[in-house]
Amino acid sequence: MSDEIGAVRPAYQMTPDVVAIVAVHGTELVLIREFRPAVGERVLQVPMGKIPAGIDPREQALAELAEETGFEARNCEFVACLFSAPGWMNQRMHVFLATDLIELAERPPGDPDEVDIEVVPLPIASLAEAMAGGVLRDARSIAALTVALGAYGVTTTPWKVTTRWPSEA
Repeated sequence: MSDEIGAVRPAYQMTPDVVAIVAVHGTELVLIREFRPAVGERVLQVPMGKIPAGIDPREQALAELAEETGFEARNCEFVACLFSAPGWMNQRMHVFLATDLIELAERPPGDPDEVDIEVVPLPIASLAEAMAGGVLRDARSIAALTVALGAYGVTTTPWKVTTRWPSEA
């Protein structure tokens, strides 16, 4: 495959778009932890899932939230559409902010491969520390949290920002 300047590039992966849901319940984020075979460990992340063909992204966001966390959102706002990994795939991530959550009596059935999902509440005030400390390492979740919470004035950056490189100090 050649790009616009004629450089030969490997084939790109064409994958379904996904939804990423930043769920806020009071002063806590509702995150999930599930096993991710590609990295061989349980990963802390925002609720997320593929969008089936013909399904509205907001509708899928609400369904994923219920299936993965057992919560329903009275408010679910679209925040942004980001490329997941534009260097090698065409997938877009539709980010939603879900608030005014109601706990369901039971989780609706979802993907049979997602039976071992653990719901993990995380205080919003601890988010920056969780990111800097390596507790939250999923890049797509960090991007979703940053844009969704940033739109409402919540700072998620855990690193000190300087105007000079440390070697120039």
